[in-house]
Amino acid sequence: MDQYAEKYRTSVEAIQAVNYNLKTPLWIDSLVIIPVGFTDVSNLPSFETYVVTETGRTVESLAQELGVDPRNLKYYNAIGDGESLQVGDWLLIPRARPAQ
Repeated sequence: MDQYAEKYRTSVEAIQAVNYNLKTPLWIDSLVIIPVGFTDVSNLPSFETYVVTETGRTVESLAQELGVDPRNLKYYNAIGDGESLQVGDWLLIPRARPAQ
């Protein structure tokens, strides 16, 4: 992860903090969230990724299923009121940071 931290002007610790349950070493095709250009991520939750696989999903139903606040789900994914989710959409699911 050092090369990503250097390339994107952040730190390994910041990358680890914003990725919920990040497994290392990284494998090919791993999806990693990188805080580009900053290292202070104390005001951010950890995130896990989610891909929408069903038609008719709403932010509210997904938030309820995943146990997250729908307002945060909308905020961190730039989803406006009334926007619908589409099959294939990738979302960041905000989670509480795991205990260190």
